[in-house]
Amino acid sequence: MSIVTKTGDKGETSLMYGRRVPKNDPRVEAYGSVDELTAARGLGRAISDNKFVAEQFFAIQHGLL
Repeated sequence: MSIVTKTGDKGETSLMYGRRVPKNDPRVEAYGSVDELTAARGLGRAISDNKFVAEQFFAIQHGLL
């Protein structure tokens, strides 16, 4: 499956509302870091056998919203 946006790749990416920024913009790095943290948090919550720990992971998720 191919995903094509037809905007070309000139070292830029699009943010909300169509604003284009360089791919090395700190915001792009921050978005990726938060996304990875969210995935790790979800995994931790899913595999935790401890109810308290799972609840803490859930609270962290809501703090990131």
